Amino acid sequence: MSLGPEKGTEELVREIERLRKRLSELEAAHKGQERLQDSTSEKEDPLGVFAPSEWYRSLVETSFDGIFIQKGPKIVYANRRLHEMLGYEPGELIGRDHWVVYAPEFQALTRARGQARLRGENPPSNYEVLLQRKDGSSFEGEILARRIQFEDGPGIHVWIRDLTERKTMEKKREELEQRLQQSRRLEALGTLAGGIAHNFNNLLMAIQGNVSLLLMEMDPEDPRCERLKAIEEAVRSGAGLSRQILRSARAEKVEAAVLDINGLVREVCSLFGATHKQVRIQQQLAHPIHPVRADQNLLEEVLINLMVNGLQAMSQGGELLVQTENVSLGQDETAHQGVPPGDFVRITVQDTGVGMDQATLQRIFEPFFTTREVGQGTGLGLSTAYGIVRTHGGFMTAESELGAGSTLRVYLPASKDRSATEDSGSGECRGKGTILLVDDEETILKVGTQLLEALGYRVIQARSGREALKLYEKHREEVDLVMLDMIMPQMGGSQALRALKEMDPQVRVLLCSGHFHEGETQAALSGACQGTIRKPFSLEELGQTLHRLMEAPMDSLEDRAISRTSPRAL
Repeated sequence: MSLGPEKGTEELVREIERLRKRLSELEAAHKGQERLQDSTSEKEDPLGVFAPSEWYRSLVETSFDGIFIQKGPKIVYANRRLHEMLGYEPGELIGRDHWVVYAPEFQALTRARGQARLRGENPPSNYEVLLQRKDGSSFEGEILARRIQFEDGPGIHVWIRDLTERKTMEKKREELEQRLQQSRRLEALGTLAGGIAHNFNNLLMAIQGNVSLLLMEMDPEDPRCERLKAIEEAVRSGAGLSRQILRSARAEKVEAAVLDINGLVREVCSLFGATHKQVRIQQQLAHPIHPVRADQNLLEEVLINLMVNGLQAMSQGGELLVQTENVSLGQDETAHQGVPPGDFVRITVQDTGVGMDQATLQRIFEPFFTTREVGQGTGLGLSTAYGIVRTHGGFMTAESELGAGSTLRVYLPASKDRSATEDSGSGECRGKGTILLVDDEETILKVGTQLLEALGYRVIQARSGREALKLYEKHREEVDLVMLDMIMPQMGGSQALRALKEMDPQVRVLLCSGHFHEGETQAALSGACQGTIRKPFSLEELGQTLHRLMEAPMDSLEDRAISRTSPRAL
């Protein structure tokens, strides 16, 4: 059974328990055999070699374990199971030296212990060895040897057990237990990362909010605007780093949403360029670009993997070109890719590196295939990117020549949902109405109120989930929308959301947080709320999100919750 890294902790625990149960069964069978062995007297002829007892011979011949008896160094009896285990024909072991059943590195040891046992000494009788089949192959086994007495002298009775299954299961259990430990560490890390991200993004929100207010109040020609915009860019970079930490800790739920590919490309290129200054990154982005329904985190991973691939091909530095285009592909162009024809967004990443020969080019999307030295890469980057693109209904192509660089292209089907891009526009999207703003952070309440008032809304403040319920019950007729923070003490956003829905099923709720975990995002998608927005957000992003929520009818909002997690999510 293959367990991928996506296996949850509970499933790993169940698999470990199954293996433990099977190992216990094997151990119980082993102890039962030991009791049978211990009951054998050294002064008896237990197997009836010279005066056979039919019932006892039947028991031995059908034993799960291999059994043989030696007199001196020679095997005088071997059961059917031992012949099968070692690949010999029935009776073929009789008369051979006993050490032929052991791998060469154990023959001297077993010969010496056998001789000592025949002399009446008491060497270790139960130990693990490497056994050898007739064809020379070997496997792990366990032997238990007992001295027995024949009429004309001593002999040795040996039980042999094949440990292949037990060893395999023990190894698998160890691997699963290590994976379970890793999974639990990741869960703990995810919890820690989520808390840090929430607090960090709250700080960025305070900075972003005040910058947005200052930019709104200042003349666009004021030279200080450029400094404020530089702060905005730093805030966006900080928010991007926060998301990268969450993804590394697997603390962020992946979601499908309608995305602006140009926004995604700009952000990834900015972050990548900031940490890889030896590479010049050029962007050629088509305007307008079709929206794409996809998981923004996974598409970021795809783009980063393509850029890393280009970077590794340019050890002395070079240039990366990242391009977006709208393309229409017919049946002849898509049939061999297994996707239907239609409109696509094409993302191209071109490098000026060393390039690849045709043999390498044919294998670049294979898992674990890499041309780099051991320790310098897993060979999973492009295969992972390829798998992600295929799960989104798209495909990838590659072109390259030695000495002429490489070109990787991603084709993603355009989304038919164009409403988000058609009405997004630009500017603050001023509105009117009353908003109940719920957040336990005083700085967020302050800057949030100022942003909402600057957009033309009246604001009622609540500093906890419980206070929000009381205020909504009191002002239900005048509140047009509740802007609800997700992470708060005592009554969190999820609880408050459920209580608000019980109080008024028609309440409009915009979830707001620096970090959305799985349950919260599922609540948004199930229609419990009408949209989400991730801190830090700008005045423009807030205005556009509120405009869509306030203008759209409730039934359409319930069908498709609006998500605003960054400038690229539409």
